[in-house]
Amino acid sequence: LYVARRASAPRTGPTWVWFAVMIQWALGTNGVFHVATTLLFREYSPGVVTGAGLYLPFTVYFLHRVLADRHLTTAQAAAGCLAGTAVSALWIASLWLDMDFV
Repeated sequence: LYVARRASAPRTGPTWVWFAVMIQWALGTNGVFHVATTLLFREYSPGVVTGAGLYLPFTVYFLHRVLADRHLTTAQAAAGCLAGTAVSALWIASLWLDMDFV
């Protein structure tokens, strides 16, 4: 749905869109992680249904809308995806942290 803005309406910058791309890309890579581990280990990985059924399709749709509606340039979207990949890698790396605080 397209709604024309008034000339006096404040225009928000692309910063919040960039952060949304970063977080959504991190969720999409999380979906890829769960699908990949399910295929690699040939056993159910908790999160594979959510990842394959929700995160991956919505990530593709979201990135398509961001680029098609020109909310970000291709370079800005790529930087958001790179940052999202780093966030996802840190999430995965945290699985190997010794969390025995007792």
